[in-house]
Amino acid sequence: MPTRGFESSVEPVLHFGTGTHRHIDSLVVRWPDLYTQTLRDLPTDTTLLLSQADARPASPVPPAPRPRYANQTANLFSTPAVHHENDFTDFDRELLISKLLSTEGPKLAIGDIDGDGLEDFILGSAAHDTTRVYLQTTNGHFAEKAQPAFAQDRDYENIGLELVDIDHDGDLDLIAAAGGGQEQPGSVFLLTRLYLNDGKGNFTRSTTGWPPIAINASCVRTADIDGDGLPEIFIGGRSIPGSYGRSPGSILLKNLGHGQFTDITRTQAPDLQTLGMVTDAQWADIDGDHQPELIVVGDWMPVTTFKLHDNRLVKEKELPASAGWWNCLTLADLDGDGRPDLIAGNYGDNSKIHADVTHPARLFVGDFVNNGRSSCIAAYYKSDGKSYPLNLRGDLLAQLPEWKKRFPSYASYAGKTLEDVLTPEQLSQSLQLKVEQTETCVFYNQGEDNFLMQPLPQRAQFSAVFAAYAADLDGDGKTDLLLAGNFYGFKPEIGRLDASYGVTLINNANHGFRYLAPAASGLFIRGETRDLRGIKTTRGIAILAARNNDSLQLFTRSGN
Repeated sequence: MPTRGFESSVEPVLHFGTGTHRHIDSLVVRWPDLYTQTLRDLPTDTTLLLSQADARPASPVPPAPRPRYANQTANLFSTPAVHHENDFTDFDRELLISKLLSTEGPKLAIGDIDGDGLEDFILGSAAHDTTRVYLQTTNGHFAEKAQPAFAQDRDYENIGLELVDIDHDGDLDLIAAAGGGQEQPGSVFLLTRLYLNDGKGNFTRSTTGWPPIAINASCVRTADIDGDGLPEIFIGGRSIPGSYGRSPGSILLKNLGHGQFTDITRTQAPDLQTLGMVTDAQWADIDGDHQPELIVVGDWMPVTTFKLHDNRLVKEKELPASAGWWNCLTLADLDGDGRPDLIAGNYGDNSKIHADVTHPARLFVGDFVNNGRSSCIAAYYKSDGKSYPLNLRGDLLAQLPEWKKRFPSYASYAGKTLEDVLTPEQLSQSLQLKVEQTETCVFYNQGEDNFLMQPLPQRAQFSAVFAAYAADLDGDGKTDLLLAGNFYGFKPEIGRLDASYGVTLINNANHGFRYLAPAASGLFIRGETRDLRGIKTTRGIAILAARNNDSLQLFTRSGN
């Protein structure tokens, strides 16, 4: 496959360097049909012309073991569950951002929606599509149940979903947070909404007692933090549309009972107002005090923990050297010590952009030309030890045309370091964010609010991770991991991250993992996965994989 781009190609001859060797003992050629041929005693500095007709069948290969899981999507759905991404390009609004912010769904919510004792699920939607409810039948199949309330609200991009009994009537209600970069700040289509369940799986949008929270959100997480039996609600702020890099602020709602809520962020959780660009969060008792703590990850953010002090939610700690491009957060006890560990999905290592503690990627946010408009300029270190702007000249001048006199030609911009582009005054007056860890990691909980950060094996770093599922996948009693992700919506100069087909990691319970190939696990997932969830079915625990602009996939244990 010599083609490398538009009207370009590399030389269509395979070239092998042999160092000082003058003869090669043997050359083994394995063709695509698995036929092979062996050539012996070959001189170097020689061009060989090979013919597949000269190859012979290879030695018999023993049959592969039966995969542990099987894709049952086609068999267990009456109609396909498909996510349809809307056509919107964030780069048209924010020229200097490096990736799309409107393709980070869909997410899933799992629970018994209709009260029949079987778990069902909800699949989030992009704007101009409809969030869908799928009910499980007694034979383990799933059938879509129409929801007029969701169809009426189809112009919302539902990125954060949480099923929880809000009104204390014994059934699961739905909180849906809106996201995506297509709406203006404060738009009615960024409202987080509450849908009440009638106990039979029919949802109605609540119009009373619910505060008008309109932020570009990423997630919704609930926990009873004051011990009154009623869940409070955290809503993670993803970004301010048009002002990437600035903190949108996150929200904490107190449950007053009977479907009534009030925003207590300013008075009881003020640290959330400047938290950053949140992508995911979880509530858990990580320090053994029998109270839930809030753990948050985000874009250009460190892993951050919050703790309750005197009925206030206060920032407790930013984990050292953990600032990353985090996409997701999953909690599980991986080392069997009874404490929840953190599994955080990140950007990965398979890119030209790298960052570490001594060479962090940085984002500078400010009004660089005093025109009242916020801009962001990212920079990263290259092998020469200097930091260079990520943005190309065309994008930079389209966003900041006032700089055309500074950089009148491509040659005048080429090779300029960050310090050549931004003045010392601009650097000092800008909001500065950083990334010092790009690998997907486990943070092992060592107690007393201490965590050991450990990157997962190399296979987990081939692509961006947007979803992690923690469960015993091989039946040995230890919690294993399934990771998935990929992301296509980067600027061309970065290139898309698409090298993951699902990564199954088998836990050895000693802070180590063994990679299990998709052929052995059966967990083969193409495309851009955005969520992985386990669901109890009449056939056993199944795994749901929600993919952006593609069909949902369902995997069951082989034989189920």
